[in-house]
Amino acid sequence: MKQQIITGTAAILLACLLVLPAYAADGTDYSKVFFIPFTIDENNVTCGQVVLMYGHSPDLGLQSGTFRGEIAESGAKTIRSFAIWDPRVRFGDTVVKRPDGSVSGVSGILEKTDRADLTVILPFSAASGTFNLYDDTGVLVSSVDLRPAVSAFCSSNPKDPDCSRLPLPLPALIGIVLVVIAAIGILYYRKYRNKGITVDKNQ
Repeated sequence: MKQQIITGTAAILLACLLVLPAYAADGTDYSKVFFIPFTIDENNVTCGQVVLMYGHSPDLGLQSGTFRGEIAESGAKTIRSFAIWDPRVRFGDTVVKRPDGSVSGVSGILEKTDRADLTVILPFSAASGTFNLYDDTGVLVSSVDLRPAVSAFCSSNPKDPDCSRLPLPLPALIGIVLVVIAAIGILYYRKYRNKGITVDKNQ
């Protein structure tokens, strides 16, 4: 009977695990990026709708600038930090002309506007929970929760392998535990109920 209980419990656990989405290594490129739009208006920074989509991120280590981006876990532990260019600072070229109107050369110019848009593209990681943006003085000007974008993406793409590897919601975990506990209780009940039954051979 003990072996039956162990076997039954193992079968229940296996059934619970089978309800989780499985990863299929089919060779498909599932690379994803976070698309984070910002608007900088003087010293005010606002963030638009964050979207998780299929694609590849540029190499974050190749950027330069006075702003700083920081990818952090949900528990605030920093995963990566990198420089970001202030989009309000713009470089360009202007044509230099002589008094007679002929072109004498090209000169570089630098200007700074009060308002500009900034789009940050980050590589997806299941560990990423927050993106923090710091200005040129080191002040945190925006903190963006990335998890709603992941939830929205997985709702539309439930078969994506990264979605199947995401942690289960707490209600689902509680449900699985309750099912296992109830199944073990039923098996033990049947075991002790059967022990209490006697058969009269004279009948």
